[in-house]
Amino acid sequence: MKVLECKSIREKEVQRLREEDISSLTLAIIQIGKYKENELYLKAKEKLAYELGVRILSILFDEESSREEIIKRIRILNQDPSIHGIMIQKPILPKFFYQELVDVIAPFKDVEGLSSYHQKRWESGKGILPCTALAVLKVLEEYHVSLFDKKIVLLGKSELVGLPLYERLKGNNEVILCDSKTENIREIVQSADIVVVAIGHAHYLTSKYFSSSQVIIDVGTNYLDGKLVGDVLTSSLSSFSVCVTPVPGGIGMLTPVYLFSNLFMLAEYNKT
Repeated sequence: MKVLECKSIREKEVQRLREEDISSLTLAIIQIGKYKENELYLKAKEKLAYELGVRILSILFDEESSREEIIKRIRILNQDPSIHGIMIQKPILPKFFYQELVDVIAPFKDVEGLSSYHQKRWESGKGILPCTALAVLKVLEEYHVSLFDKKIVLLGKSELVGLPLYERLKGNNEVILCDSKTENIREIVQSADIVVVAIGHAHYLTSKYFSSSQVIIDVGTNYLDGKLVGDVLTSSLSSFSVCVTPVPGGIGMLTPVYLFSNLFMLAEYNKT
């Protein structure tokens, strides 16, 4: 088993952003309700923002906030030239509809690429791609994994990972997008060249799901007995000739980097 470490990729990408000098940029992060998991995600973003000199504008709405109030604030941010990117941190309070609020964000400030505008452009390669999907593609690129004429299995249909990767990769490959209702998951996964796992179940996939010579990208972020673990039980693959990303120290390490990469891209686009 070969571990596809991501620390060196992160260091290289952070250095690239430093050289681009994005310290004049501001990212607005909207929280709708306070959730413990949000605190962890925000801490990672704030730490990287500090490294890069990017300003974070944190906006918190609570149970008393109205849909109209949130939409009004997003529209103000859209018009504010000092704000270069806007995102809504998931999860949000269940009384609000996430996609409706994201679609209020102007496309040229939608730093996560999750608005309907960008989703419709994923296949063409013109839309902003979500940062987790970008991180997956970057790892495959850095380790020289060919994406031409491959059988790629994507476990999980989220807008952050499965759906954008499906739209981006299906042109020159056989790409199978699976969810909990898909039958014969084990056989489908075993037949793949590349497997991307983003299902949110700790250590759900063990060695019985895999075969030799596969590339396995574990996007899982789960807590088991207080420890961060992935969706794949990596220790069960020690005798397999596979390549696999670790958790922690894998895709999760790169995701915030590509959020700021998208921020830079949007800021450059808005200059033209």
